[in-house]
Amino acid sequence: MSIFGTVSLGLITNYLYNRFSSDTTTGNKMNKEILKRIKRIEEDLAKQGKTITEEELIKANKELKKKLKKEAVAIIPPELQTELDQLFTEYRYEEFRNKIDTFRKENENIKQKDLAELYYQKALTYEAEINYTNAKEEFETALALDRENSNILNQYGIILYKISQYDKAIKYYKKALKIDLKTLGDEHPNVATRYNNLGSAWDSKGEYDKAIEYYKKALKIDLKALGDEHPGTATDYNNLGLVWYSKGEYDKAIEYYKKALGILRKVHPNGHLHVDTVEKHLEMARQKKGIDL
Repeated sequence: MSIFGTVSLGLITNYLYNRFSSDTTTGNKMNKEILKRIKRIEEDLAKQGKTITEEELIKANKELKKKLKKEAVAIIPPELQTELDQLFTEYRYEEFRNKIDTFRKENENIKQKDLAELYYQKALTYEAEINYTNAKEEFETALALDRENSNILNQYGIILYKISQYDKAIKYYKKALKIDLKTLGDEHPNVATRYNNLGSAWDSKGEYDKAIEYYKKALKIDLKALGDEHPGTATDYNNLGLVWYSKGEYDKAIEYYKKALGILRKVHPNGHLHVDTVEKHLEMARQKKGIDL
């Protein structure tokens, strides 16, 4: 039996708002977007001169909530992201986090994966401040929302690495690697980055042969994907130089440092941080060999 007769404009929205706007279990108000959707249904019904029962209204309300959960609002709008990027480059990290928090509070229907992205971005600001405790907490919140995001997994691994939890870092690097291999393939620069991170963790554990194995995998990919004159390839050579140096194989360390420097001197001016760093590495290896500069 219809409780309204022929539907009139505004009646369904008013009824649903009064009937369902307050959730008795949570106290949360009905989302504004739900009311907009109901308004559109209401207008369509009015044009058709149709009637609707209370049971149908309840069902419609539940279906709308389910649909909205799937069609939640998009992640940060481009204009806001541009503003956030600017704040980050200007080291205005607290303002960055405030913007994120405000956006999150003003948008209730954020998809779970997108919400994870917000926490991920906040974590990056704490990491930049060398506040690894807060960064770790934000990354963990992000991971609780999305465990399939390789960037979050990888960056969480980096935080663990920075606080010397190498075994845990390796665990998350491997998870990130597994996802990227599946989604990007085994010749993508991102995969090379994962291999480099794994190499660094094994290097820090003193497992130099394992480190070399991963560094070589990274180098192979970057040579093919980036070429032999790319800074990323120089990083691979430098990493191999570092691990051979740690093994006491100074000739091999020198060989790789020279390759790294050959690239970096082409793409960076003299005095550039990366150039200076590798030059110092080369100098240390030569000193160990007793070679004059």
